[in-house]
Amino acid sequence: MDSVSSRPRVLVVDDERRTLDGLQILLRTAGLNVVATADDGDDALHKVDQFDIDVVVMDIRMPRMDGVSATRHIGRQRPQTKVILFTAFDSSFEQATAKDAGAAGYLVKARDEGLLPDAVRSAFGAAAEA
Repeated sequence: MDSVSSRPRVLVVDDERRTLDGLQILLRTAGLNVVATADDGDDALHKVDQFDIDVVVMDIRMPRMDGVSATRHIGRQRPQTKVILFTAFDSSFEQATAKDAGAAGYLVKARDEGLLPDAVRSAFGAAAEA
């Protein structure tokens, strides 16, 4: 397997442009292949198929379709695509809701940003082993 095909195809989803840009820089600097972005869950659903996405990094609270609803839809339409919810909300309720929706991970923006590249690689590895 060559180095490009062994890297996950990543979609970053956030309704705040500055956060979206920062996440792309973080992930690309870590050697990850960010192939698309979206600003809400509805847009993410279309791009998951369009760009054959392996891992989605997605905010929870967004307009039109939130990250939890989008995670459920992605799980039904493309179970091989893993979703990591990356949010400002650090609550056990939000974490349980994310897990119930099928999220492969749940990270808190202010605390876990540095963990994100490894979380993406881990989710991709788990998908490849499935």
